Amino acid sequence: MKDIYDSKKLTKELIKAGLPVESVTSTGDILFTRDLTKSERKSADAVTGAHDTAMTDDEIILDIIRTSGIRLTDLIYPLWLKVMHDDSTQADELKTKLDQLLSSIHT
Repeated sequence: MKDIYDSKKLTKELIKAGLPVESVTSTGDILFTRDLTKSERKSADAVTGAHDTAMTDDEIILDIIRTSGIRLTDLIYPLWLKVMHDDSTQADELKTKLDQLLSSIHT
């Protein structure tokens, strides 16, 4: 069966709606921790119906960074040098690299 839901995102949306969700699959199977009331069922149906699988801007940016081969430590160390030692050399180089990578989504 085709993935039609972002299970992580839908889980967060159901929890935000106050529903007792235990798990969600990418095919839309939802397991709740208990039987839902009629009102909760309506809420769950509304949340599921409104669910948008499109990536957010932040998710797109993180995906571009991740697929470029940049690791978390590659991001943290230059920032640490800048903040703790007032040395922005590596942070400036990183910013240039990130600007180039992310230019594709800002055009």
